[in-house]
Amino acid sequence: MLRSAAAVIAGYFVMVLAVFALFKLWRVDVAIGPSSPGFMALSVAYGFVAAVAGGYVTALVARRAPLQHAGALTVIGLILSSINLHASWGTETFLYQLTFSIFPAAGVLLGGYLRAQRLVPALHGLSRRDWR
Repeated sequence: MLRSAAAVIAGYFVMVLAVFALFKLWRVDVAIGPSSPGFMALSVAYGFVAAVAGGYVTALVARRAPLQHAGALTVIGLILSSINLHASWGTETFLYQLTFSIFPAAGVLLGGYLRAQRLVPALHGLSRRDWR
């Protein structure tokens, strides 16, 4: 149980720190006003990659049931992004907000899936070479 909670928290922090770093590096302050379309596209793509990393880390730390743990992180992310969507209504375009909610959810699941695929040969006692 403790490992499961730690796995989800670790994956969440990977995503948050990566996105926070992007906003700091580009010196973007969303409180000032809407972002440029170019930055919106970059942040959605970067957010997806950060979510894949977060899902992978979650599955890595969890060790067992990687997709279930990635799914838990996905649900938490969707809940938090729904709250953010409601709280920041009108500051960014709805499509951007919706996209920034859905793409990371898919990214987290992809990260968990990628980690799960690396575990398949080990669960059956096969080396990576035997698995191919």
